[in-house]
Amino acid sequence: MNIKKLFVLIPVFLIFAVTCFGEAEKIARVKTKENYIRESDRFYSQIKAKVFYDDTLQVIEKKNEWLHVRYKDVDGWIHQSAVSESRKMAYKPVMLGADIDPDAEKENHEVALAGKGFTPDVEKKMGENDPSLNYAQIDEIVNRGSSPDKVNDFMKKGGLKVPK
Repeated sequence: MNIKKLFVLIPVFLIFAVTCFGEAEKIARVKTKENYIRESDRFYSQIKAKVFYDDTLQVIEKKNEWLHVRYKDVDGWIHQSAVSESRKMAYKPVMLGADIDPDAEKENHEVALAGKGFTPDVEKKMGENDPSLNYAQIDEIVNRGSSPDKVNDFMKKGGLKVPK
């Protein structure tokens, strides 16, 4: 191959590579019914924002099992067990003329699966197979819940130390 051709082809290849395979933005999607973005990487840290199933968060950094994220105009921390991580291209490649999101299909499938579970129809079918199951009582327990403020008050009144 001629040296002149090589000097022309190398820059063209580099431009193509940067355009098509550039740095991807890290994102995370909430896979729980609801969760919290916290002030620091601790479960009992102050809550900055409430997020819901399928909300998209921008990942800034990862620290142990916690993700430093940005959601709308809020920066904070969320535990990795509450989200599915993936990458999303942050630009439109001119040469291809379309957004590139290599994990989009996989990610959407995982999020859809996370949202599935016991529906009233599934409970009814399971109840028909085993009449001793008491889903009404389970639903009551699940829906009871406690707000983070109530949990923090309980810890303070009981003299419990917040884990570090």
